[in-house]
Amino acid sequence: MSTGGSVSKLVILPNVDEFPSVSMSRFRKGFLERLPDSLGEDWNLDVLQCSGVEPWMTWLPNASQQRLASIYGRWVKYPRAVRNIEANVYHILDHSHATLAGAVDPDRTVVTCFDIIPLLYIKGIVDVPYKPWVLRSFLKRIEAMRSCARVLCVSQSTRNDLITHAGFSPEQISIVPIGLESDFQALPPNGLSLEDEHLDFAARHHLDANRVYILQVGTRNRYKNTPVVLEVLARLKSIIPNIALLRVGADFFEDEKDIIKGLGLRGDVFHLGRVSEADLRAVYRFAKALHFPSLYEGFGWPVLEAMASGCPILASDRASLPEVVGNPEYTANPDHIGIQVDKLHRLLMDSAYRKAAVCHGLNRASYYSWDATAHACVSVYANVLR
Repeated sequence: MSTGGSVSKLVILPNVDEFPSVSMSRFRKGFLERLPDSLGEDWNLDVLQCSGVEPWMTWLPNASQQRLASIYGRWVKYPRAVRNIEANVYHILDHSHATLAGAVDPDRTVVTCFDIIPLLYIKGIVDVPYKPWVLRSFLKRIEAMRSCARVLCVSQSTRNDLITHAGFSPEQISIVPIGLESDFQALPPNGLSLEDEHLDFAARHHLDANRVYILQVGTRNRYKNTPVVLEVLARLKSIIPNIALLRVGADFFEDEKDIIKGLGLRGDVFHLGRVSEADLRAVYRFAKALHFPSLYEGFGWPVLEAMASGCPILASDRASLPEVVGNPEYTANPDHIGIQVDKLHRLLMDSAYRKAAVCHGLNRASYYSWDATAHACVSVYANVLR
């Protein structure tokens, strides 16, 4: 709340428009839809939009123009624009843009941090390769976050990493989990039956509705641990002949395609690419289980989405995922293929165990909402203002 009855100004600094992150765009949308109600009348809200596109970029191909606009916008155009904005509190929505803190008063700046995986790679903690320029720029972001009044971490795991591996003060950090849209549900919308939705989904995506599908949802990052997903699938195939993998999101790396071929899985792996919002919700209800043996996650959105949709999950037991899942029964060592095979087989074939997993997931997911995220952020803004 503001002091003395005055209205305080909050400026939200989202990612530059061309920044290539679907998850960050979604975070911005979900958070900003609920934030105004949480702010009430004590705050005046402004959201700064910034596009890095300039007329001189038009001669470039579209893909190159997008990439250059993202870089130019983030490092040149956005900082210039921010310097002209006055506010009582600034909130940088993504640590990828943390260096914007250098263009405003950092003592009045809040930044949301999702993970510090590049720093963990530098320290030899996570074996996920990054390009040298990414590592150099990430170190600049760490220093920028260190200067801010408050850092909001989306999980206890990320908070611990900042304290242990980046030397942040515990008092500087607050935990504000990510929210979830209410339309991730176990039943289809508009009164449609699950059976009808399954048949429709299978027909539209040219899938055999009688097969047993395990789901993988993720971005094109090595820490998603896709080779293990494929190895587990191959072993399950010897037990459940009609099993298959559905992949939603980015395409496989070339070496992962070679693994698919080498394991004899070319007829058992289906890549749907990026799907619509409606189909993302439907695919969780269509799949028999989500397999998410990620080597590292700052939060792990797909796990939460699956649980809210009545889809049993088997996730990694590392980083933030155990706290999101909330029950070690549905996590496993991401390097231990045998345990993952056993747990997934039970999720797929043991009806009582499967029902318990679904019930746990629905209950766990009910604790996450954008309203809770917004309320927690407003509390932090008030503390920074004081």
